[in-house]
Amino acid sequence: MAAFDADWPYARPVPKPFKPLKTDVKNRVIGRVVGLENVDPEIAAASEQAVKSLKRAGAKIKDVSLAGFDFGRLRRRALLAVEAEASVELAEPLQKNPEGFSKTLRTLLAYGANMAGEKLALAYHELAKARVVARSLFREVELLVLPTTPQTAFSHSDEVPVSQADFTGFANIVGAPAASVPLGLSKAGLPMGLQFVGPEWADAEVLAAAVAYERITGVALRPPGV
Repeated sequence: MAAFDADWPYARPVPKPFKPLKTDVKNRVIGRVVGLENVDPEIAAASEQAVKSLKRAGAKIKDVSLAGFDFGRLRRRALLAVEAEASVELAEPLQKNPEGFSKTLRTLLAYGANMAGEKLALAYHELAKARVVARSLFREVELLVLPTTPQTAFSHSDEVPVSQADFTGFANIVGAPAASVPLGLSKAGLPMGLQFVGPEWADAEVLAAAVAYERITGVALRPPGV
């Protein structure tokens, strides 16, 4: 029987046997994702300070690049796949009770149902390539660290920033466990976040790193007055 092939995007590794984990980052090889575009300067500065804290705690920091990796394009390709699959899964309940679905959702499902096969195939192809890219990174490092979002939190009355889910979408798409931790507050008092991302089946390692980070930094878990 063939072994797991990390270069075949649809292959899945065998889950690792559980081991008791130390909630520290000493000697953990953590990849700092560099070259991210359109990141709020406050987010970038706070993330850099967080990485320095991890390094002082004994983590081995290694810069990794996702140059040419278009987070926004990848997220949009994932949305195409979701629309197409949802249009099939929800076809019967939609037909029986269309008013049970919002106008926005009905529009998305209609788009998915009428999507050209070539466009959907291209989306799946790009998503598969992203999984291979992620696996190649985890051959070099144990975990990745990067901002949770490119910007700070925003008001409910504001429009959602178009790139708001770009960085979190990466973990969802490549099947990687991730955990977001507080990065502190901006000058305007708005929350910022940092995320740890691990390889497939490394959920426990990701959570252990998140716990260690919170202990190291002592960052407040909630804004003042909340």
